[in-house]
Amino acid sequence: MSYKLEVLASDKPLDNLQTVIRQTEQLGFTLVSLAAGTISSQPGNIATFSRSEAAGQVFLEPISGVGNSDAQEQQVNMKNGAARPLVCYGGVIVNGQLANVAAYRG
Repeated sequence: MSYKLEVLASDKPLDNLQTVIRQTEQLGFTLVSLAAGTISSQPGNIATFSRSEAAGQVFLEPISGVGNSDAQEQQVNMKNGAARPLVCYGGVIVNGQLANVAAYRG
């Protein structure tokens, strides 16, 4: 299986990152992970894709850092009482600020 790494902007809103990821998936890739990092001494987001067709559209959602770890896990895994297909969860730089973000398939 082949993989593709893509550096995504750290100064853009979440909907912009979601659009870039969806465009890459339309080219035959599937998002595997998304995380904040440092590229050439500059903050950025690193998206990892596998070469395969995505099963459903990806959605990015901010996750509140408020509450204990059980409350955060509930927020990541459930929405309106229903389980969601989680792709990945972690720190992502959105509008220049580190945020907890979950990626789902829908």
